[in-house]
Amino acid sequence: MRMLQWLVPLLVIGWVFSGCEKKEREHLAVKVMVPDSSEQVAITAFGDSVATMLMKTLKKAVLEAMEAGGPVNAIQVCNTKALPLTRGVAGRFERPVDIKRTSTRIRNPENQPDSLEKQVLVYFEKQLRETGTLPPYVAQVIVKGDTRYYRYYKPMKVAPLCLTCHGDPKNMGEPLRETLKRLYPRDQATGYQEGDFRGVIRVEWVAAVGKN
Repeated sequence: MRMLQWLVPLLVIGWVFSGCEKKEREHLAVKVMVPDSSEQVAITAFGDSVATMLMKTLKKAVLEAMEAGGPVNAIQVCNTKALPLTRGVAGRFERPVDIKRTSTRIRNPENQPDSLEKQVLVYFEKQLRETGTLPPYVAQVIVKGDTRYYRYYKPMKVAPLCLTCHGDPKNMGEPLRETLKRLYPRDQATGYQEGDFRGVIRVEWVAAVGKN
């Protein structure tokens, strides 16, 4: 895979306290660094393979659900199967890997971004706003205690198919609007247009333990 160099100044942030996510991590210092050249190659190759597999898996499930029962059925399938399918993709790899889809405009509360993910989302949005294009990825090295992790973020754009359930609610049928309201009462993920930045797929795995 061709190596892509993306230096992200906002990610070189020294010591960040992200424990507000969970009580047991309230006092855990997290150090975030830009990977060196060899790490970037490894992170990009593995991270992209995982993210691409998830995208293909979810798209296949949505298409099958649409064909079987239209948009309402697709939303119900996403509600019950998206997270299990994500965990299933993670389980296909030899090394333990954690996968998450997240956004600044979430639909499922379980996809709420953590503090580091929020910074990356803001970075992607800023780059798109200022340059008109999205960087192809962001890679991070994260040190928590004596464990070193890799994180890979792949941006997602809104495709025509996505507009069925993420577009303008005025263009949705009443059954679909009612289903969205029932399943996701705090839904923030409508009103998109084709090509909009939707969010990221975040892939995380352990690089090393006790070598920091």
